[in-house]
Amino acid sequence: MIIAVAGDRARNEEVTAEDPFVTAGVCAYRVTEFTATKTAPALEAYRETL
Repeated sequence: MIIAVAGDRARNEEVTAEDPFVTAGVCAYRVTEFTATKTAPALEAYRETL
């Protein structure tokens, strides 16, 4: 699992499509969007409000 903070899903898709493991056919990514409303204190900067 990789958690990424990005405002643009299309850019996330571009980055994962260019990953060397993907281009070699070793793995595939599935991007799932979610809203982080609860986080550990160290991740507070990434918390979103509804």
